[in-house]
Amino acid sequence: MKKCPICNSASLTVIRQHSSQEAAMHVLEGNQDKTLLTKVSQYIENIIWESESAFYKHCNECGFEFSSPFKAADSHLYNILYSQSKIDQPFWKWDFQEAFKLIPKESGQFNLLDIGSGSGHFLKKIDECFSGKAQLYAIEYWDECGNYLSAFGVSSYSSLQGVKELGPDSLDYVCMFQVLEHIDDFNSLLKLVRDSLKDGGLLIITVPNFLQRKLYDQAGVHEDMPPVHISRFSQQSLRILAKNNGFKVNFYQVEKSKGYRRVLRFAYMALRHNEFYLKTRNIFSSRVTKKIATAIFLLVTVVRNASCVTKLAFKKQTGVSQMIILEK
Repeated sequence: MKKCPICNSASLTVIRQHSSQEAAMHVLEGNQDKTLLTKVSQYIENIIWESESAFYKHCNECGFEFSSPFKAADSHLYNILYSQSKIDQPFWKWDFQEAFKLIPKESGQFNLLDIGSGSGHFLKKIDECFSGKAQLYAIEYWDECGNYLSAFGVSSYSSLQGVKELGPDSLDYVCMFQVLEHIDDFNSLLKLVRDSLKDGGLLIITVPNFLQRKLYDQAGVHEDMPPVHISRFSQQSLRILAKNNGFKVNFYQVEKSKGYRRVLRFAYMALRHNEFYLKTRNIFSSRVTKKIATAIFLLVTVVRNASCVTKLAFKKQTGVSQMIILEK
């Protein structure tokens, strides 16, 4: 891709390159099944990228970073990946809490759509707290999650076509928690969302924190790996994207967290992407030995990346997520 998808600038810098095998290993999170690894790698290379490798580029104008080719994983790939896991045990994260606070406690009837809802933990909480007042909708690629959502009364769709089916001026709130970085045609999506919102309706977006991910990159921990994460948004690029699609920016913030939590998360993520650790962790027979080995790996990771760890510990703007609230 020769121009920035956000600001259309041609001033781009290549910051890294990844092979289809690297991408497959990353999205499979250390799964050592060679048959599955080959299957995913070939699908990425032949169907999604149509190339052996992909580049990550930085826009020198707006700070947006993106994969080239700029093509997202499809539902087929996600279902391959999800078939290796179970529906996550839900937990109440910062994204949910901040979005929840935007809905007045004395709210009347309202309609809410969660795009990329997963197992629907946020929707369940809304249903519990606004019983009888909230009409809830979800869009979720994973078939198993879609069935799970339907079972507790959420109208679930398996594609973005669901936004069209809801019709214009029909929604009060649309939530996209950690979704936008997975989408290659975000302008079309935001246009659909804007058309579906009532006047004054809110679009609540969270994406990974740009500054935190840049620090991770410096330590060789690449969480934004195409074709799953194909975008990395700076605050400036988010604001330009909003303006380009006719939204008013109401609010922007970065997740606040304790410094030690930011350091622990980094160490954990570094282990998840450490090929040597993933290959050797199963040679230890007892739980105690495994825990000791993991602790040693964690300590070595922290020491080897002291500069990154120091910044994560003391820079308050290095939380996991960033949020922007847009109004129609």
